[in-house]
Amino acid sequence: MLSSICLLVMGVTLPVLQDRGDFVVVRWKMEYYGEMANMLHEAEYLEAITYEWNNLIALPYNVSVGFGECGQVNAFYNPETKTIVLCMEMLDYLIGAFAQMYDDEAVVYEAAMGAYTFIMHHELGHALVDVLDLPVTGRQEDAVDQLSATLFLLDANPETAQIVIDAALFFLHQAGKDEENTESYADIPFVSQHSLNPARFYNLICWVFGSNPEVYWEFVGEDLPEGRAAQCPGEFRRFSDAWLRIMEAYIK
Repeated sequence: MLSSICLLVMGVTLPVLQDRGDFVVVRWKMEYYGEMANMLHEAEYLEAITYEWNNLIALPYNVSVGFGECGQVNAFYNPETKTIVLCMEMLDYLIGAFAQMYDDEAVVYEAAMGAYTFIMHHELGHALVDVLDLPVTGRQEDAVDQLSATLFLLDANPETAQIVIDAALFFLHQAGKDEENTESYADIPFVSQHSLNPARFYNLICWVFGSNPEVYWEFVGEDLPEGRAAQCPGEFRRFSDAWLRIMEAYIK
């Protein structure tokens, strides 16, 4: 997954940042989701992902990563405490969302974990922008979606690409719910920091296709308009190259 970045920047420049920190997994007491969180810890979900992060990225100080009970469906990075919080309510919601798409329970959980993993790496992007003081032009939410997609699509691995597809399907599901709950033009959440859910769906599908058009050509048409599809390879190449250049100085 992340090894592709290491290979692409290897030999370009030496890191200018001395590695003084790690992504550290923390555990908080839970009232409602303790069993679910324990199952994830037993599977070493966070531990495996942060291990990859720590092998790849130099940090000036520690950043905490943990499951939390947030009282809402969310995941976020707290710049004051330098903490990535993955709300258990988000995973619970994802499971419910994919249960409406699939009948097979194993497929539901696999898709939910895929989308959850994409969201986790989206929050990694926010953490890196803050901790490393990275330059970002445009909307930061879109930029870190692009970083997350880059991490999973660069090596053209179908298993990691599926993580991006799972996230796209979740945003498509949310777009449907938005439409159900929107009575007028004024109800559309244009003030949100995130792009609208339909846009996030089309972006992710575009980037999956753009990363490997020969494999994902079937997306063109119903899922991805031909006009947009023609731009996707160049679009993916531009932002993935940009993220590689931005991260050069921080790759071990």
